[in-house]
Amino acid sequence: MIKVRPIYVTVPLIYLASYLIGSLLGVRFVFEVIPALWQYVDVEILHNDLAKGIYYLHSQPPLFNLFIGIVLKVSSEFYPLLFWIIFQAIALGTLFLMANLMESFRISRWIILLVVALYALSPTFVVYSNYVFYTLPVAFLLLLSARLLLEYLSRGQTIWLHLCCWSLVVIMLTRATYHYFWYALVIATIALIRKRDRRRILQSSILPLLVVLLWSAKNYSLVNNFGLSSWLGMNFARGWIVTNEKLYERGAFFNPKEAENLLRSGVVKAPWLIGPFQQPDAYRKIGYFHDTKEMHPAITSELKRNGLPNFNHSEYARISKDMLLSTIRVIREFPAHYLKRISTAYMAFMQPGPGVSWTFTRFYDFRKVLKYRDSLSHLFLARPEYYPSGVIPFNLLMIGFPILIFYGLCQSVKQTRSELEKAFFAYVSITLISVTITCIAIELGENDRIRAETDPLTVILLGFLISSFRSNWKSSSL
Repeated sequence: MIKVRPIYVTVPLIYLASYLIGSLLGVRFVFEVIPALWQYVDVEILHNDLAKGIYYLHSQPPLFNLFIGIVLKVSSEFYPLLFWIIFQAIALGTLFLMANLMESFRISRWIILLVVALYALSPTFVVYSNYVFYTLPVAFLLLLSARLLLEYLSRGQTIWLHLCCWSLVVIMLTRATYHYFWYALVIATIALIRKRDRRRILQSSILPLLVVLLWSAKNYSLVNNFGLSSWLGMNFARGWIVTNEKLYERGAFFNPKEAENLLRSGVVKAPWLIGPFQQPDAYRKIGYFHDTKEMHPAITSELKRNGLPNFNHSEYARISKDMLLSTIRVIREFPAHYLKRISTAYMAFMQPGPGVSWTFTRFYDFRKVLKYRDSLSHLFLARPEYYPSGVIPFNLLMIGFPILIFYGLCQSVKQTRSELEKAFFAYVSITLISVTITCIAIELGENDRIRAETDPLTVILLGFLISSFRSNWKSSSL
C-alpha cells in the first residue's frame, strides 16, 4: 500500500481554502490588463511578431513578455483559460515548494502547516494568484532556485548547480530588481560556504551571467543603456514632487513651486519636472519625440494599437537617462531629503498589501479585499490607511522583518548549522536584503507589491524561528 506524505494532502487543501476565500471576496482572474500595462509589449506585436518584439524590448527584462507572447500564440481564443491554469499551477507549486523546503530541514509538520496557511490565506497571495503579472511567478522562481541549490549541495551533482545558476538568471531576465550584484553575491556566498567546489561553482555561473550581459549589451546598442531595464531613471524620479501636505511634512519631497526653482537653478532638467511615464505629447514640447530613427514598431511607435503610450519607445530611454541624472543631482544637493525618502519608502515597503490599484478595482469590487486585508492588518497593529492618503503609520512588520533577516544571517554563520542550512539561510537573507535595499533606494509608490515577491522567503524564516523557539523551550523544560 502506497503511503501518502501528509504534505501532499494538506497543501492542496490550504490552496483550496485560499481559492475559496478569494471567491467569497469577489476576486476574479484578471487577464484583461495585458494590453494596458506599461510593462508589456503591444499585444498585436506579441501575437504576430513575437521574436522581433522581444528583441526590441529594452524597458523590461524579456522573459515575462516572451511567456505572454507564447501563451497568446499557442492558445488562440482560449488564452484566458490557459493563463488561469498556469497561474493556479504556479500558486499551488509555490505552496508546495514552501512546505518542501521546510520539510527538508525537518521542521515540525504543524509549523509547516501554520506557515504555509499564513501565506496562502493572506490577501496578497489571494490577489496575485489571480493576476497576470510577474509577482507570483517571481516568488515561485525564488523558491525553485533555493530548492535547486539544496539539491546540488545534498547530491553534489553538477547538473543541479547548472540548473540553480540558470534559475537565478531566469529571475534576472524576468524582473530587473534582481541585478548583477545580487547574482554575484549569491554565487560568491555559495562558493565561500562550499569551498571544495569553489572553482566548479564559479565556472557554472559564468555562462548564465554571460547571457544576461549580452542582453544588456543588446540594449546598449539599441538605446545606449547597458542594463536589463531602461526605466531606472523614470522609476527613480517617481514621487519626488507632491501636493499632499501630510507627505510634504515628512521633509522627503518637494512641492511644485520648489521643483520649479530646481529647474530654474539648473539642478534638474525639464523632464524631471514633468514627471515620468507621461504621454509623448508631454515631452514633445521640450525636445523629445522629434527625430526618432525608424526601426520596429515595438521601439518607434509612440502609441500601442489600443491608443495607450508605448513606454518601450526609444525616446523614453533617453528621457529616463535625463531623469536619472537629475535625480542624482537632487540627492547631492539635498541628501537629507533622500534619507527621509528612503525612510518613507521603507515604511511603504512594510505596509500590508495589496495596495489599491486600478488593475484590480476596474475588474471587481476590491473593497471586500481591502476589508479582509485591514482585518488581518490589525494583527500587526497596522492601520488601514497609508501612503495614498499621506499617512504611513508604524506597524510591527517594520520591526519583525529586520529581526527575521538578522536571524537568517546569524544562522548562515552558525557553526552548529550544516553546510546545507548555512547556504539556504545565506541565499534567503541575501535576497531579502538585496530586494529591500534596491526597492527603498529607488522606488516609492508600489513598494509593498515588490516586497510581495519575497514574502514566501520571509514566512519560511518565520517558520524556522518558531521551530528554534520550540526546540529551545523543549530543551529548557527537560
